[in-house]
This record gives sequence, C-alpha cells and structure tokens, in this order.
Amino acid sequence: MPIRAILFDLDETLLIEYASVEGAFLATCALAEEKHNVPAARLHPAVLDACRELYHAFPLYPWCNTLGLSSWEVLSGDVSGKYPELDVLVRWQPWFRMESWRRGLRAFDVEDLALAQAMAEAFVIERNRRHELFPETLGVLDALEGNYRLGLVTNGAANIQRNKLEKSGLENRFRPLVISGEHGVGKPDPKLLRVALRKLRCKADEVILVGDRLDTDVKMAAAAGKKSVWVNRNHQTPPADAPKPTATISNLTELEAALKTL
Repeated sequence: MPIRAILFDLDETLLIEYASVEGAFLATCALAEEKHNVPAARLHPAVLDACRELYHAFPLYPWCNTLGLSSWEVLSGDVSGKYPELDVLVRWQPWFRMESWRRGLRAFDVEDLALAQAMAEAFVIERNRRHELFPETLGVLDALEGNYRLGLVTNGAANIQRNKLEKSGLENRFRPLVISGEHGVGKPDPKLLRVALRKLRCKADEVILVGDRLDTDVKMAAAAGKKSVWVNRNHQTPPADAPKPTATISNLTELEAALKTL
C-alpha cells in the first residue's frame, strides 16, 4: 500500500540541534574567557558535565528523561507545562542554571557568582538565537506537501519545541504536531506514535516515521509495527542489536526516492 502520510522527528532530522547548542555554549563561555582568561573551548565541556551531573541527580530526572528532555534544554528553555512534575522542575531550574555555570567555572579555579549568574542568563539568550534548519529541509518539505500529509512527533518540552518550530520557520507546517511534553510520554514508547496515528486517521501501512535516531525513532516505529526511514547523516554503523529501519538515507534529499520504493 502506498505511503500517504509522513511523521517526522524534529531535532537533528529537520533542525540542527547539537551544533546550535555548541554554538550557544561557546558564545556564552566567551564571557569567562574575556574576564578570567578561561578558554571557551575547554569551559564548554566542563559546564556541560556539571549540568548533566546535576540534572541526573534531580529526583524527577527519570520522568523527565522519558520525555526526552535534555540537560541543556533545562539549562536554556521554558520547560513549563501541564504536569505537576514540570512545576517542580520549573522551581528547581533557576538554581540548576546558576549552579551549572558556577561548577563549570570552579573547574578552572574561578569563584565568581556574579559571572555564573550572568552566564546562566546569557546562555538562554544565545540558545534562543540559534534555530537553524538543515539546508535541504524546506525544499524537501515543499516538494512532499502536495503528495503526502506531513506530521511531527518529537520529544521535549512543549514550549521549547514549539519555539524551535516558530523561530526556524516550520510553524504550521505539520498536522498533527505531537510533542512528548504535552502527552506525558516520549519516544521510543509507541504510545506517543499512536497519538499521532489517531490524529492522522490513515491506515497503518500508509504511514511512515522519519528520524535520525535508531534508539528512539526507529525503535518506536518498530514497537508499533510501523515503517521507518533512518536519516543517517554521519554514516554510522548501527549496533548489531539495533532496531532495523525500513529504509536508510544520508539526508532528506533522498527521502522522496526512498518512499517510492516502499
């Protein structure tokens, strides 16, 4: 049966995430390089290690992790939402942000609380400036829109993911739009995919999921018995026990041709 609907992942599938986060870290760390001669390229991983350690020790981290909410998103974004666990996270967030930067600076024997607070605030701004699409994203979506229904299934906090869509020009491009933070469950749990499938009202064999991660996107599709396309931009060799995608492409320009073979 031909494919009628495509469900996309967002981060690192349509939108550049990791390089954008790194750019925000380096721009923020430049404040410490200017004031205390701490190399930005070395401070960046120290702060990231600190924020991950703190986040993983947060009592509600396991629940937050099921939504795919990363440490750097808590460090920079609006994580508020309808669940009480998110209320707790929001109250903890100001201390977490300042403490992450304080510990990063301390790794270089710098004790400067005012700078740590300034950097915590600067990182929010720097991260919000960077929402860049892969070069082919818009052209591919434009080409697909006439022939397929396009939806999005993404992990993360609702406000963060919706802000990315707005700032990158993808707002209003997808129906349905399913975000883990709005449903209390995240990839690879197939429950999130079933939410999207109910909204699409397509037959199971008419829908395919496109994403960059085997452990979330492809695994979720496999768990629900659905087809998937793995966007393998870095030409990774998958582990032997990794879930198997229906098709593999190296970037989105190959997607339309791949769909016609399924």
